[in-house]
Amino acid sequence: MAGSAVQLRFATQLTDKEYVSQRAWNAVRAPRCPWCQPGRCELSPHGFYARVKPRGALVRRFICRTARRTVSLLPDCFAAWVQGSLEEQEETLRSAQGAATQAAAAELARPPGECTVASAQRWLKRRRQWADELLATVKGLYPERFAGVGPTLAGFGQQLGSETVLRTLRAVAAAHLGQLPAPVGFRPARVAVRTGGAERETQETGLSPPPGSG
Repeated sequence: MAGSAVQLRFATQLTDKEYVSQRAWNAVRAPRCPWCQPGRCELSPHGFYARVKPRGALVRRFICRTARRTVSLLPDCFAAWVQGSLEEQEETLRSAQGAATQAAAAELARPPGECTVASAQRWLKRRRQWADELLATVKGLYPERFAGVGPTLAGFGQQLGSETVLRTLRAVAAAHLGQLPAPVGFRPARVAVRTGGAERETQETGLSPPPGSG
């Protein structure tokens, strides 16, 4: 069996629907091997894995035969470790910010009938925590660029001149994606787990990338 998989960025301007309709995964080319010295290795095609949403979306995979590890290239339109697109994640957060109450925000995020209000509130709280951690981390990485900018989607959007902040930040912080939390970065997001009346942090399991296989 191969070792753990590594996620890298596939830079693209396509939306998630365009990515599927154009079968853009066929245009993905092998990146430089993350493990071997330049010129010592060429990654080999290693199939695809399917995204849950949108239906029919595939993500290209490659393998290093020397290291016996796989690489998958996630296009910019997709959120990492969770379903859907980065735009959908951002739309959820922006809609919730305009809600009058936490319960109303939860209903906007997860319509009644999908889950309980308490479950929806926990779901939304996690995404807010992810966004807060992401913006604080990016601001720390680029202090001059984001000096005086509040760690909010609105503040970052104004500074970046973008209405799709999460997607833009994946390009801005491309060199640090392995250290940034999901859904923008490729590090699994931390979630609080309550055990015995106390909370501890753990990493949430997700969709991207799947375990490598030889």
